[in-house]
Amino acid sequence: MEYRTLGRTDIRVSEVGLGTWGMGGDRYGRADDAESQRAILRALELGINHIDTAPIYGNGHSEEVVGKAISGRRHEVVLATKVGMFPGGREKFDYSGATVIREVEHSLRRLRTDYLDIYFLHSPDDALHRDDGLEALVRLKEQGKIRATGFSVMSMDEGIPLAMRLIEQGQVDVIQQAYHLLYTLPAKELFPLCQTHDVGVIARENFYFGFLTGTITRETVFDDHDDRRKFSPAFIDAVLARVEKLKFLTEGRTMTQAALQFVLATPGVHGVIPGAMTVSEVEDNVRASGGKPISAGEMAEIMALEARDYDLPPIPPPV
Repeated sequence: MEYRTLGRTDIRVSEVGLGTWGMGGDRYGRADDAESQRAILRALELGINHIDTAPIYGNGHSEEVVGKAISGRRHEVVLATKVGMFPGGREKFDYSGATVIREVEHSLRRLRTDYLDIYFLHSPDDALHRDDGLEALVRLKEQGKIRATGFSVMSMDEGIPLAMRLIEQGQVDVIQQAYHLLYTLPAKELFPLCQTHDVGVIARENFYFGFLTGTITRETVFDDHDDRRKFSPAFIDAVLARVEKLKFLTEGRTMTQAALQFVLATPGVHGVIPGAMTVSEVEDNVRASGGKPISAGEMAEIMALEARDYDLPPIPPPV
């Protein structure tokens, strides 16, 4: 496993981390808590030290699972969680300073710790952004309850200008941004700006709802606890058509490994947080670290594909 320092912080993360949304049991199908525990412990064994979660992942359940798994091993983990997004839709978002101060205590309790390594505002846009939320993060950092302030950028393009403004103003230590083989826009302006200001970059949504693992087909049936059951046939067909054009990357590596190797080869990116729910998924993800690197020719072809063919329908709204 390779490790990288997050920008101007002194936090070193494994380049392959562990995303735990699926362990909440409310997004990617039913979760087996015992297997989630085994997956987290296997991740630590394999050198993963960066675990990312959020209270909205299973309404706190993912945080509880992570907290139980790392109990007694907290010193081995770079622990990141988020604040501001609550169940119930867009109107339930709250990034106020009072909410940040209140909710950090709930997350600390569920995670069985007295500090967080990174605390992110969870994907606000300009309409929802609150300056006092960022000010609250700074206060928590001064109090030692968090080590770094974070800003999790909205997946959609409208979140990027806000992130860039905050970076230029020096208000954030680490950003978390959706970035994957089907969405490379952040590499054009956002990531170079982060390099200029020495801001840490964690890339999320590396598998684009699992489509970039190569395991989803038109015949895949999602269970009742899986939000992807709401994806229309037209949306699935459009995504799979794009994924098919990326199969040239699987010579000497799996599609999962190709997806992660691409992100890790992008200048400015310090780490990825692919989701995993089982030991085998963790093991497959880890193989991307030190695996066959994406070549300059492959990178150019990926970027050219987006320029020609990035014409996906809108992502279905979250529930």
